[in-house]
Amino acid sequence: MLQVDLEYSIVPDMAGVKKFRQDMVTQEPDANVTLFAFDEYFTAVATTDILCNVSDVLACNKPSELAFLSHSQTHDSTCR
Repeated sequence: MLQVDLEYSIVPDMAGVKKFRQDMVTQEPDANVTLFAFDEYFTAVATTDILCNVSDVLACNKPSELAFLSHSQTHDSTCR
C-alpha cells in the first residue's frame, strides 16, 4: 500500500469556512490540502458556493452537494 505523508487541515463548521475564504484573499493556506467536513447538509452545499472563486480545486464525495458546475462540465456543455 502506498503511504503519503501529506500535511492537511480540517475545517468543521461555517465559521471556519468564512475565515478560510477571508484568509485566502490575502494569503496562502496553512496546508496544501484543506478538508471541509460537516454534520449539516446546508453547510456542505453553501461551502462550495462560498469557496469556488478562491479555490484551485473543490472535490466532493457526494456530487449532489456541489453548488456550482465545475469548469469541465461548463466547458463541455458550451462547446456542443
